[in-house]
Amino acid sequence: MRTHRLRVLSCLPYLLIMPLLGTIAPGALADASGAPQVVVAPPNAQAPHNSAERPGDSTPLVAPAPAARLVLSASDEGPHFGNVYYEANNPAMRGPLDDSRLPVADGEDIAARWLRFARQVGGVFVLRDSLFSQQDHPVKHPARALMMPPNWVTGAVSAARRGVAFSPVKVLPVQDDAAWARVATPEALFGDFAPSEFLHREACRPLANATPAQKRRTMNARAAVLSLAQQSALMLDALPEGPLAVAEVGADLIARSDTRYFGAELRRSRVIPIFVHNPTSTEVLEGKGMRVMDNPHISEDDVELATTAIYSRRLLDGDMALERYDISQPDERAKAIEILTRILPRDGPPGEGGFVWLWVTGPLEPGSKLRGENASAYIEAFKQQVAAAAIDTTRVRYLSKPRLELPPGKSRRGAFAMAVEQTNALDLWQSIDMNSTMFAHMLSSWNRD
Repeated sequence: MRTHRLRVLSCLPYLLIMPLLGTIAPGALADASGAPQVVVAPPNAQAPHNSAERPGDSTPLVAPAPAARLVLSASDEGPHFGNVYYEANNPAMRGPLDDSRLPVADGEDIAARWLRFARQVGGVFVLRDSLFSQQDHPVKHPARALMMPPNWVTGAVSAARRGVAFSPVKVLPVQDDAAWARVATPEALFGDFAPSEFLHREACRPLANATPAQKRRTMNARAAVLSLAQQSALMLDALPEGPLAVAEVGADLIARSDTRYFGAELRRSRVIPIFVHNPTSTEVLEGKGMRVMDNPHISEDDVELATTAIYSRRLLDGDMALERYDISQPDERAKAIEILTRILPRDGPPGEGGFVWLWVTGPLEPGSKLRGENASAYIEAFKQQVAAAAIDTTRVRYLSKPRLELPPGKSRRGAFAMAVEQTNALDLWQSIDMNSTMFAHMLSSWNRD
């Protein structure tokens, strides 16, 4: 197994970290009879993370401990639960759209919405794994902390291993329409990095005859390209030092973009970036995963080195999540165990870093990521395999997908109670199709029973 140190960049002026402290509610409570309650966290209660409440944040609720293993859907409806995890959706968190289908809010306002939410909950899973799957959209609004695509690290690592030159992203004045118009192809704009036809088209649109909405998109896109150029140039500076140095710098740039967006404290205590480590063929076309389309020079060693560096560096800042593995299938189980062995070795350095949340499923419907059987029937056998491998199992948590949909009518409360019992018996978390309001209503109904 390859082992390597992790480099932390000491001076990145444009990636200054802005720590933001937040609020968290205490653990689950119950009354004297043991019946579950929904309670408001008292202001002087001990919280899982020490942080101060911010003005304007509603006081979080606390779910009874057994129910806190259900993972809810994020929404604006609150108050939220300070000891419960949530799944958030990037487009939904950008808020309402104007007549041109662009967010009304700018990048800083969108980030403020994320931070307000994160401060009120036990944790939030955020998809942050590729150019167009992150909190900033490169075109639709001005970015706060755009993340460099992780598979760009793979491409640069490959070039360093082969000792070949690597063409950088082109840097052009934002207002120089003529210069942008001369960039005829995505490859001419992005150099040897994996190109984006969409971002090239948006950035190189002539401004002269553009509508106001098109001008906004183009200026956002050009700023995004320049941000990507600036970040990737730091990584390319490490090419003479070899592939390990390139991987470490790229990994550090990605991790620092996380903390720049969310703040170091919220990233450590609440925000859990999701990485689609096991993408479908469609997701690979979308730029997910660590492989680069149509680059025959990239080896499995290049992918392994870049992946291990990025995941290990992210774990230094807090938890992270990997999706998705159908653990009813032997090959999928093997993939999950292989990556856990590399990033959480049993004989690795003790103690430092967050949990890896493994998103696991049962068999899914053909062509679907969202519908099928959850992992409950397969998790015990899979855990035995993980325990037998050289993995630090104390830092692995399991989230069962797809989302559980409760039946309507009289059987709904019984199905909810069964889900709570099962998640605790199997020692896993289960995604459920509920927001905070629905969850509070269900807990109140459950309490009356």
